[in-house]
Amino acid sequence: MSPNDRRALIILGSVLGIAIVVWFLFLRGGGDEATDVSPVPVTSVTSSVPAATTTAPPPVSSGGGGPVLSGRDPFSPLPAISPSAVPSPSPTL
Repeated sequence: MSPNDRRALIILGSVLGIAIVVWFLFLRGGGDEATDVSPVPVTSVTSSVPAATTTAPPPVSSGGGGPVLSGRDPFSPLPAISPSAVPSPSPTL
């Protein structure tokens, strides 16, 4: 194969490869899908179910003196502390 033939094959292969990529990314049809999108009505649903209270499991040590893992979901809201759960200070004599 001469150097000119090799160069022509490289150029032709590159152009063909670029054409295939362009076709897959931009020119390929979407099929028979409907393009008309109608708005969906938004409804709100409220529930009157009270939130369940759960106790957190004891902390788990990660080992090696590292941080203590609490085992709770960091994205869940913190439980409310009721006034009866707060210890009262003991009177001094």
